[in-house]
Amino acid sequence: MGMKEEVAEILLSTNALSVDIANPYKYESGILSPVYTDCRTLVSHPVQRKRIIDLFENIIKGIKNGKFDVIAAAGPDSIPFASYLSKKITIPMIFIRKAKKQHGKQKQIEGEVKEGSSVLLMKDIISTGDILKQSIEVLRERKCKVYHCLSVFNNNVEKSNKELADLGVENVSLTDLDALLMVALIHKKITDEELEEVQNWIGNPLGWISERKKRIEKSLKENEKRAAEILLEKKAVTLNPKNPYKYVSGVFAPIYTDCRILLSNPKEWREVINSLAFVIKNEIGLRNIEVLAGTAVGAIPHASFLAEELDLPMVYVNKVEKEHGKQTKVEGNVSKGDRAVVIEDLVSTGGSSITTVGNLRESRAVTGKCVTIFNYGFPKTGSVFEEAGVKLYSLCNLKTLLDVAVRKKYIKPEEKKIVEEWIKDPENWGKKMGFEAKGN
Repeated sequence: MGMKEEVAEILLSTNALSVDIANPYKYESGILSPVYTDCRTLVSHPVQRKRIIDLFENIIKGIKNGKFDVIAAAGPDSIPFASYLSKKITIPMIFIRKAKKQHGKQKQIEGEVKEGSSVLLMKDIISTGDILKQSIEVLRERKCKVYHCLSVFNNNVEKSNKELADLGVENVSLTDLDALLMVALIHKKITDEELEEVQNWIGNPLGWISERKKRIEKSLKENEKRAAEILLEKKAVTLNPKNPYKYVSGVFAPIYTDCRILLSNPKEWREVINSLAFVIKNEIGLRNIEVLAGTAVGAIPHASFLAEELDLPMVYVNKVEKEHGKQTKVEGNVSKGDRAVVIEDLVSTGGSSITTVGNLRESRAVTGKCVTIFNYGFPKTGSVFEEAGVKLYSLCNLKTLLDVAVRKKYIKPEEKKIVEEWIKDPENWGKKMGFEAKGN
């Protein structure tokens, strides 16, 4: 194992690597990134940080025979590493602020450095070179000799090393992003999909977020249309504007949805589940979920399939406590603080979903997201979720389904308008259309 791979292993062992393609991290430069490396975690691990300092010491011996007058920490996060190294090799250290203090002695350099001193720069992570450039300039104003820099981790080797080389400074990093990602993949700390997304970011860090957004939106739209086709083809959603259905509540509707039919069509069901998984991975992020929660009873099969597909724990949630057994609302184990995502087959008014959310919160889970196969899109539904502090993600909605239904000739354009009137006022639609008067 080489040095880069060894240090990558060390960083992984201290949880220094974070990858989240759905909720990217914002760098100090303002750039959004799906990957974040935090070498500050090393300070809490004595064995690992000792090995890092030993590696630094070996490198220094090969540079000018280790003859430096002072070690300079560039920025506050580099101070621990400069301190450890100063202790190890008994060389004085200083640290350099981004800007002069506005109080006290208003120093930018803390510690003493003489003119003409040979300075070794120390940085925890090299991402953008701003603080390093400032440090080099400040030291050279003092007529110091600054030709070498050591860092634990380099986020962009080619770019950062060139920037420093242009300033006459040679940088040596213990490891870099490429090595860390490869080791993380070997240890299954990241997925192939996450690796590909990070590599896309490496190739175009400034344009990555907009390019990714375009790709995700295109896929979501394609999946939405395909879901509509499946729901119509398998009669999980049926439309009958001229002879509407009568619900248990007495309300008449030109549409009836029964996603349980998908269970009898495994090929199409898998397509729908894969599309739901795409929503979850790209809109929410697997790293932001501890458990999936299916609303009993209709959503339990879909939550089960999804949990298995995504390798996540699951529970299912009853509307009320059972009258036997443990008399619980939540079936399965959920711990305090677990981030739960509610899985639904159909969202109409949103009432059952919000009940599920409430029951999960009673169990001390953190619940603010709901994913559904199909959503009628009633005007009031959005406010119901918003008031409950829940964000709703829908694989398919009625608007898209109606467009597909007309295109595929399940209904005529004029029948589509009838269904659209029902969306506006579902409670009174039957009466307005005269179905109640006919005794239907």
